[in-house]
Amino acid sequence: MLSIRVRRATLAGFLALPLLASPALAQDETKAAPDPNAVVAKVNGHEIPFSAVQDRFNEMKAQQPQLGAMPLTMVYEHILNTVVEADLVTQAGRDERLESDAEVQKRMAALLDRLIAGAYMQKVVDETVTDEAVKAEYEKRKADFTPAKEVHARHILLNTEEDAKDIIKELDGGADFVELAKTKSTGPSGPQGGDLGFFTKDRMVPPFAEAAFAMEPGGVSKEPVKTDFGWHVIKVEEIRDTEFPPLSEVENDIRDELANKAVSERIESLKEKAEIALFTPDGTPLEEAEPEGETTEEAPKQ
Repeated sequence: MLSIRVRRATLAGFLALPLLASPALAQDETKAAPDPNAVVAKVNGHEIPFSAVQDRFNEMKAQQPQLGAMPLTMVYEHILNTVVEADLVTQAGRDERLESDAEVQKRMAALLDRLIAGAYMQKVVDETVTDEAVKAEYEKRKADFTPAKEVHARHILLNTEEDAKDIIKELDGGADFVELAKTKSTGPSGPQGGDLGFFTKDRMVPPFAEAAFAMEPGGVSKEPVKTDFGWHVIKVEEIRDTEFPPLSEVENDIRDELANKAVSERIESLKEKAEIALFTPDGTPLEEAEPEGETTEEAPKQ
């Protein structure tokens, strides 16, 4: 089950982290992961565990996905300082007994409600989206799968019909398709010999798809094919049936879909069993409230 943590307020400057390796940890990349309970700071006697630094680092990466696989070692000291600063601010607030402040209590109650709701829905997901359920859904989809034809083709893209016809003449004379694509094609696949890989019919513009799927493996188009991109000379390398992807490729998508379905169904179930009354801000039952912008008065005659 996913752990749920209360996020402290982010201090100014937290997101502007310098990407410099920390001398304290720069040589420790190959060592075992630090003990999460290891004390990494003491603030007025209050011990801060390494897990607090790791949590703050995880929050930073969640907010900035572009950081990718950046290691904690690169920003360890900076994040440690932000955790210490946050702890100092928290201690100062507690010294003034702000935990009893009405606004703080209100926000704590609201946060607790969200945490409880999140924990409940995570419990629903954990109970529903099991390995067995994922495998069963995968097998169901696999059984329902209908193979489609896909073509492996190359093309040479030219600006004019005449240029395309000249290429066809060269191919008829024994020229190598791949080499011509590399030297003559104006398309981005030219350096790869015009290789487009495998594709199903719906992935290409209709004129190109119709021509490619009407050809046999090894065949080259006898006439240029016009699309909005220009004039194409096509060579079909191979034709095959699509295959259903292995579980490893679709497992995450299946889990996400099953989780969303489980959450939606549980919420609907809770709503069906609940007594719910909705009101406008002035206390009028919502179903009796007049839609904004509408009026029951008769429009004046012109």
